[in-house]
Amino acid sequence: MNSNCTYAVHMNCNGFKSLFVAQNGKLQRVAGVFLAVVGALVLLPLASLGYLFKDLGLTLLFLALMVFGIVFAVRPQMALAGRKGVVYNWFSKHGCTNASAMPLSSLECDYRVSIEDYGYVESSASPTNRIPWFALSGKTAKVPGGVCFLKDQGKDGSVIYNAIGINWAFRNEDMNGLLFVPNDAATPELLQTITSRIKESRSTYTGRAGRERAKHDEGLAEWILGPKSE
Repeated sequence: MNSNCTYAVHMNCNGFKSLFVAQNGKLQRVAGVFLAVVGALVLLPLASLGYLFKDLGLTLLFLALMVFGIVFAVRPQMALAGRKGVVYNWFSKHGCTNASAMPLSSLECDYRVSIEDYGYVESSASPTNRIPWFALSGKTAKVPGGVCFLKDQGKDGSVIYNAIGINWAFRNEDMNGLLFVPNDAATPELLQTITSRIKESRSTYTGRAGRERAKHDEGLAEWILGPKSE
């Protein structure tokens, strides 16, 4: 695979929402499974004891809990209206000029992605984004229109961390750093190349020893800084 492989991406608000759910929907899916299990664990004993319809209010409550849990687990409901800052920030960094002045439904952008040795580069009318491979988690998600490689969210992606207190309310949902590969570019060879480079980069640059190694890697530093003309 040529390290300078490039492809074009066109993105609109609906496509972005699919990426957003793929990156940030894990917590809601887990919560949905939990609610569905709780609802089922209450309803099953009530049914077996013949009390299912004797307390209709209680039955409907836990039935609704189970149904909503299943819905959230299968199809997370994540509205973008309350996350305009995240949406505008992403589009403004991917070629959509004056994004914040546009309604969400009208947002769209075009940019190019270059697959390189140390990471990938997103270029557009906006400043260039240079993302090293180790910033990605190695996990993928199939979304309408293509495949996305999810970013490593650190503790913000931890279910346990977000379940403590109100940590979930302060999680960072920034979408910059997620790699999208449209269907017309997502050949098995390209996907395998990206997967291999993420794995190799994370084994080299993550962890205490890896972070120290990254500080002294001149090639990585030069790549992140990019050509002087950028």
